[in-house]
Amino acid sequence: MNKLIYAVFGDYYHPSAPISEAFAAMFEPLAKQGYTYTEIRESELADRLAEQPAAVVIYKEDRVDPTLNPPTRWQDERTADIIVQYVEAGGGWLAWHAGMSCYPVPGPYTSMLRGHFVSHPKVNAPVTYTPASHPITDGIAPFTIVDEHYFVELHSGPTDILVSSTSIDGASTAGWAHSYGSGRVCCITPAHKPEGLAHPGVRQLLTNAMLWVTKQL
Repeated sequence: MNKLIYAVFGDYYHPSAPISEAFAAMFEPLAKQGYTYTEIRESELADRLAEQPAAVVIYKEDRVDPTLNPPTRWQDERTADIIVQYVEAGGGWLAWHAGMSCYPVPGPYTSMLRGHFVSHPKVNAPVTYTPASHPITDGIAPFTIVDEHYFVELHSGPTDILVSSTSIDGASTAGWAHSYGSGRVCCITPAHKPEGLAHPGVRQLLTNAMLWVTKQL
């Protein structure tokens, strides 16, 4: 099978370097299985999907400059439609942290994700992530990291809850996954800080998610 992954990392609030470093470390066991990945700009994504990569991982919110009113955005209607068509035709999609943030609701992209980011507390605090039973979470024990605690809203449509999150600020869903057409979609909220990105639990979650969206789990 095609084992090429495209990665889109970094935005106004999330510098790309820590994300790239964490993903490279996570990717080592996948590389041993013949996977490769290439980081691309969001402006390239729509055209690159014509190459039918095995999957895309995105850690980037929709707002380019959130200080503007209204903020500038990168995902236009054409790009959203191409993404949805790519997944429906059999592609894999991993929306990681900011990859589900500030996209239009309702909209084709968030409808495909079947959920979206709502808010997070201003101050990072210890967040405990508790896995449910699923191939993506196999072998992962509950773990706690200081994190930007994402609170999300799930939409209608079947999906499997992967992880729940709790902190002094409350509780939320922290991961979910489902088939979409002939493809697969996974959404994972941790992590934000470099220490969290480097946590073995986060890295194993990402590795397993990549295997699942590419139909190897």
